[in-house]
Amino acid sequence: MELSKKIVENVKKEIIKKFPEMAQVEPTCVSKTKKVSPELLSKLKVSFPKAVVGEEVFVLSFRKMFSTTDGFKITKIVKATVDRHGKLLKTIVSK
Repeated sequence: MELSKKIVENVKKEIIKKFPEMAQVEPTCVSKTKKVSPELLSKLKVSFPKAVVGEEVFVLSFRKMFSTTDGFKITKIVKATVDRHGKLLKTIVSK
């Protein structure tokens, strides 16, 4: 399954609000499946419906190269994890 363009655009808007420097960046999108072992769930004494444990999520990666004041090049990466409905689940930023 792929994310719709509308969902990708909505995620881009959310990322640009928090990270304006990513405004001109087109994200790459990778599909993943949430995996939680039954042993971990029992150890934590929680139960999830099977639909949640095996749910497909999408990771949109935004990458941009910057130059530091002393001339070094660094890459900033922002990753946004969303569900199939476009709900933003998690955001990770490189330093």
